[in-house]
Amino acid sequence: MMTQATINPIAFIKILNEDDVTFTDIDGFYNFEAVVNGVVIAELSHDSFNLENPWYVSVSGVEIYRSALYCEATDWVKSQYVAGTLVKHQPTDTVALTGARIERALTIEVLEQHGDEFVVHNCENNHYYVVRPNNLEPNERCECADCHYRSVKCKHQIAVENFLGQRLEVAIPKIVLSLDDLLDIPFDKLTDEEWERLKNYPAPTKSMELVAA
Repeated sequence: MMTQATINPIAFIKILNEDDVTFTDIDGFYNFEAVVNGVVIAELSHDSFNLENPWYVSVSGVEIYRSALYCEATDWVKSQYVAGTLVKHQPTDTVALTGARIERALTIEVLEQHGDEFVVHNCENNHYYVVRPNNLEPNERCECADCHYRSVKCKHQIAVENFLGQRLEVAIPKIVLSLDDLLDIPFDKLTDEEWERLKNYPAPTKSMELVAA
């Protein structure tokens, strides 16, 4: 008589090991990817402007941990991986990151301008950076790590663009058209403000209608 073998469910549970995690230098500028079996589980970068905790871990473009030493950051990623508490990493969406930079640019103060150089204050980390928007080298247009290592338009550059745009609006006087002039503009070209003004245009009187006839 044949007996049914007892299956131990524990034998089918994959035991996570810290040695499964490897770190790959992706650009030679202290930016690493934490990889397990060819799949990126986190990113590790160095912020040279943060002297206390320059190494930071991010998942899906969101910073989740900082440390003073590279080994501390890598050990943290490994421990989170083994514990199964590391959030699943999603490929970075360029459009989403750009939107985040535009939003965070609103927290940046432009303090000084010296020719083509602008001194800005990052209210999130209380750091100061010099922005050079006309520099020919994209990774030299700001001192922040985002610009220097990724050669992208960072939130500090966007803040300077906003600053210059606002100053330009103040410098150019706004031309206010008369109600008669507004009547000559095609309806689809009128702004909401101009439509509101036209509502106050006097209705034609009977004498005006006779003259027009």
